[in-house]
Amino acid sequence: MTNLTLTYGSSPDSASKQALPKIYFSDYFGVNRKDIEMYGAIDISLIGDIPLFIDPFLIFESDKQDYKLLHQNIIDYLRFLKIMAPEAISSAGKRKAWFYFSEVEQNWLGFSNSSNRGAGLGEKFSQSLSSGLGKILGSVGDEKISSGTHLEKLCLLSEGIGRDRISDLTVNLIKGYLAEYTQSFAERYIEPNLLRDIVVNRANFDYRTLRWKPKVYKLPYYLEQEDYVLLTPSDMLTKDDTLINSSSFHSALSTLPNSIDNEQQRETINSYINSIMPEEPTLEEKRQVYRKAAKEYPVLIDIFIKQQEETGEKAISVSAAKVQYAEEIFIDNAKYAMAELTAKTSFYDPECKDKGNSFEEALRRVGILKQFIEDNDGYRCFYDGSGNRVHNESELQRLFKLIWLAHGNIYDINPETNHGRGPVDFTISYGANDKTYVEFKLASNSKLEQNLSKQIETYQKADIATLASKSIKVIMYFTQSEYTNTKSILNSLHINRSRGIILIDARNDNKPTGSNA
Repeated sequence: MTNLTLTYGSSPDSASKQALPKIYFSDYFGVNRKDIEMYGAIDISLIGDIPLFIDPFLIFESDKQDYKLLHQNIIDYLRFLKIMAPEAISSAGKRKAWFYFSEVEQNWLGFSNSSNRGAGLGEKFSQSLSSGLGKILGSVGDEKISSGTHLEKLCLLSEGIGRDRISDLTVNLIKGYLAEYTQSFAERYIEPNLLRDIVVNRANFDYRTLRWKPKVYKLPYYLEQEDYVLLTPSDMLTKDDTLINSSSFHSALSTLPNSIDNEQQRETINSYINSIMPEEPTLEEKRQVYRKAAKEYPVLIDIFIKQQEETGEKAISVSAAKVQYAEEIFIDNAKYAMAELTAKTSFYDPECKDKGNSFEEALRRVGILKQFIEDNDGYRCFYDGSGNRVHNESELQRLFKLIWLAHGNIYDINPETNHGRGPVDFTISYGANDKTYVEFKLASNSKLEQNLSKQIETYQKADIATLASKSIKVIMYFTQSEYTNTKSILNSLHINRSRGIILIDARNDNKPTGSNA
């Protein structure tokens, strides 16, 4: 394991001359973050999505009159889809016009680590929505069990439709509202030269012409991407799953038939399930049977939704706490780290000494991060105000990427998703033939040893810098037991002295007190 010695406290001339990066909405558009918060919005990042999602249930559950109207508009469109589904099945044009939803990239929320580009809801979803989910669409707007209509029900039985897709669908249906919301803020707080008159496509649906119509709004314009930006109210957002989600639904499916009040209907559904259930079924076979039963008897979906509705008040408070956590980790803490690294280190130094050597440059920057986290108060960046640490590797990587990509330099620093190592990596490259892959891992990852063993030959090399495929793994631990276990893994794999593996101590119980902590 590399032992790096760096001077954190000194301020290199090149670093001290750099202005703080403008990567958040407040920075770029010159507004006070408190004004954004008082307005009720999120101070989004403009270099990578913040992992927050719109939960349509929070719109449904809100007491705000404009949200009630917004929810009614969503119901109206779902009723329209129910009526038009037969026509859309046989017409690709109508299906694309009414059932096809692209991602609204301009709100900068979701899963993308280093941009706002996502997949959206394309042709496959539009086909399943218009045809395969016909029975579910049939009850939209005419629910007898749940107290309201929820668009999430359209996604409960679709494969691969999670919180990001539900959020995408909701944003599409309320895009006009978000544009109005952003315009109102922009005209009050942002300098006119940073705004543009933007034609927002599919802003509102015209039921007279049966077409989505564009509308012009005066919106913040982000020159780096040549696109407008949308703000989102924080009380629509959640960090983890939406309240009505397929994972919870599938977990509850086996108990739902017996929750039906109508005895005859309950017996009918149980008989159907028993008739198609294999003898000695596997867990997956059971799940398939219950999913098939839910498609055949959508009342099971309504029972589940009713149960979720009964926890609505709690869902609002839980979502608010999760949004606060995301703001503290991915905005407050990230901004603090950028400011400290800019002012006190050469982390963002564009004139680094090792020009033409991506491995040494990557090692240099990881070393500065290590010292910032271990010897100063950088470890705090991985905890929220209540002492909760980053929950998973995805959050760890997202936070590091916000920090790492804040300033550009002579090295091409890009996320890597198609080089065979998975979406968690990114590269530092100097020219086409000099690349170093960097991964940030949690010591608590149960698959850490398996991950390291896949590249064991690389890390056993005496000098990784000479390899054609260079790699650095940064492993962060939060407890003594995590450290001990990681050291044991490295020793057992005989890679404990590798230059390509760096451990970072992010514990909060062993750091110095005083002005630096």
